[in-house]
Amino acid sequence: MTEGEWLASTDTAKMLAWRQDLGRQSLLGVPTYTAASNRKLRLFACACCRSVWHLLTDTRSRRAVETAERFADGEDGCSHSMDREWTDAWAVVGGPETQNLRTNERMPARACGWLTSTHPNVEMCNLVVKDTVGDLVAAALLRSIVGNPFAPVTLDDTWLTTTVVSLAEAAYQERAVDVCKSCWGNGWHIIDNDEKCKCRSCNGEGVIQTGQFNPDRLGILADAIEDAGCTNATIIEHLRGPDPHYRGDWCIDLLTGRN
Repeated sequence: MTEGEWLASTDTAKMLAWRQDLGRQSLLGVPTYTAASNRKLRLFACACCRSVWHLLTDTRSRRAVETAERFADGEDGCSHSMDREWTDAWAVVGGPETQNLRTNERMPARACGWLTSTHPNVEMCNLVVKDTVGDLVAAALLRSIVGNPFAPVTLDDTWLTTTVVSLAEAAYQERAVDVCKSCWGNGWHIIDNDEKCKCRSCNGEGVIQTGQFNPDRLGILADAIEDAGCTNATIIEHLRGPDPHYRGDWCIDLLTGRN
């Protein structure tokens, strides 16, 4: 795979297979850095599920994604929760509750079962992609999370001021909230005889917890690292770009010391 192919590809399975083989291959005879970590693979799968959050109408499906994210980051107590989340996530798909799922909700619910797998791998990611966003969106998410292997970014330590590091960590921890596009913030729908029905997309909350990083925070971070002397256009443009950013994002990981 060439750099142009990597940047333009919409074949996520091919990208993942090639990217994960970098630990054993080399480019032009020069050893490359290692394959994406298990953390990156799981967070990529979580990002795919986050992208269809409005279709995850069962709280167990959403909880599976949230727990998988925390587990990927090694947060305390999550390892004991994963078995329960696996059981609960699959119960949504295989139990009597399945009849309550609309057709377009069944596959995303199944994806939440895939991503609770103990050992994330390319096959798991491919299953999640197929059940959620499809290749076009997933390819962009993958590039956002693992970066460009042909042009890895190197940080200058002078850019990592106290302000930059604290802003990057704050951006990592905060999630954006959007008004529910299904009920437009009402939390309910009007059905026959003017009766109200709780919105399934937002569970009656009127807002969707997207899981995306707050773009305003990323913009502030871009300003701060530029003020610290960063002239790397890849970093600045990525932080200010319009595409959604999720946990595992290569740039925020770089600034916060995650991998």
